[in-house]
Amino acid sequence: MPRSPGRPWNRFWCAYGTTEPVQDGYVTIDVEVDFAFDGDRRVGAAGFTGDDAGHLFPVHSGRMGGGVPGLNQKAIRACVHRCCGSIKNVQWRGQKVEVIRIARLGDSELPKRFGQFVRQIQESKAECRETGQ
Repeated sequence: MPRSPGRPWNRFWCAYGTTEPVQDGYVTIDVEVDFAFDGDRRVGAAGFTGDDAGHLFPVHSGRMGGGVPGLNQKAIRACVHRCCGSIKNVQWRGQKVEVIRIARLGDSELPKRFGQFVRQIQESKAECRETGQ
């Protein structure tokens, strides 16, 4: 992702979508899962957290951009929870927060679960655009 002039690089930019490239070669971005270079910084909406057994999980706060009316953290968490995500209260970045836990790193289901997460975000955005809520 091109950096804005004067703004430092502070995260990995990981954009996901479900559409084929259109004629000009662009694809629609449905969700970004941007991990900070430094795990203690509150940039981006993604990170990693662990469980008591020592497993690591990619997590997402549910924070979305894009200006879709009605699409907020609460709505995203509710939609993702119905589909595929596990909503957990975790200690993350020095605070107790509620996050969407996507799947365990190393689990053979990780790609499938990540895909379900992206598709659910896409469907949630489409629903919010249609209903305006």
